Amino acid sequence: MIAAYFPGLSKKLNLSKTLLTILSDYSADDIVNMSIQDLFDIVASLSKRKLGIDFAKKLKSIITKIYRSTLNDFNTANFNIALAFDRVKLLKSQIKRIDKQLELYFKRINTTLDTIPGVSVVLSVSIISEIVNIDNFASDSKLSSYAGLRWDLNDSGKKIDNHKNLSKKGNKYLRYYLYQAASLAIMNDPVSKAYYKKKRAQGKIHKAAVVLTARKLFRSIFYMLKNNVPYNPIELSQPSKKVVFLKDIS
Repeated sequence: MIAAYFPGLSKKLNLSKTLLTILSDYSADDIVNMSIQDLFDIVASLSKRKLGIDFAKKLKSIITKIYRSTLNDFNTANFNIALAFDRVKLLKSQIKRIDKQLELYFKRINTTLDTIPGVSVVLSVSIISEIVNIDNFASDSKLSSYAGLRWDLNDSGKKIDNHKNLSKKGNKYLRYYLYQAASLAIMNDPVSKAYYKKKRAQGKIHKAAVVLTARKLFRSIFYMLKNNVPYNPIELSQPSKKVVFLKDIS
């Protein structure tokens, strides 16, 4: 948006938060008529002293040249930028209010999904909102199929290369939320991180490794929702699909 209104400005100055805030809060007249010292004080305050007098001088010089050559257009652009920033501020305010409402809702439903390392209240509520009632699913594999965390099969019934062929069937929103939960768990949970690295070492590409981690994490989520217990990394024995907690394995 800035580049469209002020061609060349972004090439001479980085489009930092400081610059965008100045263009939003101060009119062209303000910047042109402002002393270098006053402009520097604003720049220093907004940037927490990361930007200095050279930035202020360059900004004033550029704005003055553009302002003098395109007076009316510049003021119109400045006004439009201010309106855009007002919309952003409004949206941020609304997001905060929604987050607070979700937190209240989260306390009422009494769930433990936020005990998964990295998973927020908002993401927990999003997951639950798509599952609705965990009692509708007899097993974690049924829930996994509902989310679409499974691989497509070829005509012979064999699984296709999991690098590319994750099923598109199922609840796409739940699948997305689980992918995000797995991505966060990989960064914050040592067990999920180790499992992800293991799959990468086996030759899986990043996306496939995250999906496999999501499937593993989903087993924990299923158990947590069924029993209303905090997160505890689990392994699944292949023959019986019996849940075994890692802490119980000697």
